[in-house]
Amino acid sequence: GLVTIAATSFINNSHNARMVAELAGISKKLIGETEFPAGNFCMEDGSDEAKKLLDFLEMEKAPAHPLYNGGTHLTTNECFLYFSDGEHYSIRVPTVGNKGYLIQESRNPNPQGIQEKCEEGWIPFGNRCVMKYEAKNVGGVATSQATVAPWVGISQENAKKKCEEIGAHLITNAEWMALARDIEAVEDNWVGTGASRVLKMGNAGNRKGNNTNNTEAWYGFDTPSVDYEGKTGGNRSSDSPAKLILSNGQSIWDFSGNVSEWIDIFYPTQAGITGGTNGGYGEINAIDWENSTNPYISYTEVGSKDQSLTSSNGIGQIYKLTTDKDKGLLRGGYFNGGIETGVFMAYMHYAVSYSGAFDGFRCVR
Repeated sequence: GLVTIAATSFINNSHNARMVAELAGISKKLIGETEFPAGNFCMEDGSDEAKKLLDFLEMEKAPAHPLYNGGTHLTTNECFLYFSDGEHYSIRVPTVGNKGYLIQESRNPNPQGIQEKCEEGWIPFGNRCVMKYEAKNVGGVATSQATVAPWVGISQENAKKKCEEIGAHLITNAEWMALARDIEAVEDNWVGTGASRVLKMGNAGNRKGNNTNNTEAWYGFDTPSVDYEGKTGGNRSSDSPAKLILSNGQSIWDFSGNVSEWIDIFYPTQAGITGGTNGGYGEINAIDWENSTNPYISYTEVGSKDQSLTSSNGIGQIYKLTTDKDKGLLRGGYFNGGIETGVFMAYMHYAVSYSGAFDGFRCVR
């Protein structure tokens, strides 16, 4: 048994090292480019889009995830998932052996290997170290710690600056989606069974405002006996604390609920992501992102792997643009969001200069 475990670990490490090297090679070819092939696909799927990208990279053969089974970007996480709006690109790849995701993108182009350990208050996830908690204002320094209310009333522009001041960057959408898809895949994050199961939503439903007490025993309410289950409406079960579990065993706090978090992305005016019913809200699985005329976002950049999930399953809603002006992006939802809140929640509604009382941020290295 010990020999088998050691052999499996060696094989997994070899697979991961190869994928890290492949991402580094792709990054080297793309550094310095100002335009990238637009599209959203698995690099190994053999599609015309994938072939065009390989030609652009001058690669004869696509990188291949060891668990790739021939699916598309809409059916599998186990691939080199490429997304580009033409101006920026990202590639996200799940590791083998539950070490998180490998991320490579134009916003942070320097290649990194798998992070085994991070400083206190940060957690390793693939080739990134991520703030375990929402950023807190400690003497004007963005700090990841359990206590003190999250830093709110800050614009996306200033959140980016505060992350850069500590040698980090504001979380990107590719990093957010890697974490969200990973959370979706961990059974401990779910309550209930079948079509009615619910992804834990944390501090959502106007229970305690922007909570200041992150404890392993309980978080979000005065006692665990509060009826809170993380579905819809105001009454939910105590099975929905703010701590969510990642596949590598690490925990991340307030990724859903408490305060919405700024993402390092900017959407120019596009009719394809404006409108919608209910003031701009829409169910993730009911929006045909793939056929949208808007090139700046696709389903795999906002949605769950299981496309049958809706906000009644606790994943949140999309809040599309309601005006024809440039916008930033907020994710996760906040304590007063109710059914709108969830790890896949996406607000495409505020300018990057906007600073709201319920909006915070999280940094990544």
